[in-house]
Amino acid sequence: YEQFLKLGDLVSEGEYRQAQAQVSPDDRVIMVYTSGTTGFPKGAMHNHNILRNLTRVVEWLRYTERDRIFIGALPFFHVFGSFAGATCALISGACVVTMDAYEPGDWLALWAKERCTSIYGVPTMFIMALDHPGLEKFDLSSARTGLMGGALCPVEVVRAIHTRMGAKVLTAYGMTETTAVTTLSDPDDDPEIIANTVGRAIGGWQIEIADPDSGAELPPNTQGELWTRGHHVMMGYYK
Repeated sequence: YEQFLKLGDLVSEGEYRQAQAQVSPDDRVIMVYTSGTTGFPKGAMHNHNILRNLTRVVEWLRYTERDRIFIGALPFFHVFGSFAGATCALISGACVVTMDAYEPGDWLALWAKERCTSIYGVPTMFIMALDHPGLEKFDLSSARTGLMGGALCPVEVVRAIHTRMGAKVLTAYGMTETTAVTTLSDPDDDPEIIANTVGRAIGGWQIEIADPDSGAELPPNTQGELWTRGHHVMMGYYK
């Protein structure tokens, strides 16, 4: 024991100096791997612009230090849990609530116990929770908002989340390459808009639906490829 310093003694006797980090906004800060759903996973490199982008998400969802963001079992190796969840909490000072694995009853119980104000998940997680026989016994009144992504959600499910769970969960679209959230529905949108769209660009970047062969912008209600440009886009793939 005599070989160790007590933290209190170290703080009282030591000299504190503020380190001056040699950091540029353009420096690479993190690398997150893509899911590999359409190809071999690749490392997407991001610079400090992730803070600029996710600050806009924080503003959009109106997060403050009073919020409790329920990431649940979403993994931190994925941008939904790490960028849209943990980093948004870091920016706003909110609390993060996690769990080891998803099980609808445990998920609902933890939401109620921790008085979570924002709920994250994919549509299947919400559907399983809505089908849970004990749903009505949980006090979920603390929730006001949340994020749902990964797939489109039927409008009746969106309505049920709003009415039976009391959370105005919003739909989002994004990629590992674009700092998680590229488009996001609005807290004031109707359930039909939330269910049938993925919202709008929220950070001042450009988005268009283009012909994948010619690159020409396509008119509304035309199927094409989503192209986006702005500071939310990654620096590139690792190697």
